[in-house]
Amino acid sequence: MMTFSFLVSIGVFLVILKTALLPLSSTAVGACDLLVPFIAFLGLYRPLKEGLPAVIFLGIVVDNLSGAPFGLFLTTYIWLYGGSRLIIRFLHAGSLFIFITAVGAAVFIENAYLAVSVKLFFGGYIALQVGLQKTAIETIWGVLLAPLYLGALQYTVKRWGEWLEQRQVVVDGTDLKT
Repeated sequence: MMTFSFLVSIGVFLVILKTALLPLSSTAVGACDLLVPFIAFLGLYRPLKEGLPAVIFLGIVVDNLSGAPFGLFLTTYIWLYGGSRLIIRFLHAGSLFIFITAVGAAVFIENAYLAVSVKLFFGGYIALQVGLQKTAIETIWGVLLAPLYLGALQYTVKRWGEWLEQRQVVVDGTDLKT
């Protein structure tokens, strides 16, 4: 439960960063959805019991905050998480190249899915063309930021695990650590 809370806290921080702070910076225009690399990280490096509930919760949060039809981001995030879980069945998840490739593919898939959804809901060739240009820019951002993202997430989760181990409570009648 503590790890789930920690992962959700990271996700909520990323949502706040993307929606409130990055729009104030002119250099971050076109940056990818910050939850996509996080979801790839959860799929590649965290167990199913920790990752899936966090993905579902964060998908619902983003759906509530966005102006998109409800379920659009939740569906996208679940598919991206499932794809990341599928990758580790065939490839070694510890590779930086796999993470960079997974993030690039996930950003591309998310943006292509959103562009096609906008085209279907609102129609028009211009919307699809702008969506595909946005997809290309955000995919490049995702690939460039993936190594930094992976290092920061691995370090943070490792430190969290060490902190939890130090504060683990053993209740067997003889040893109580707080």
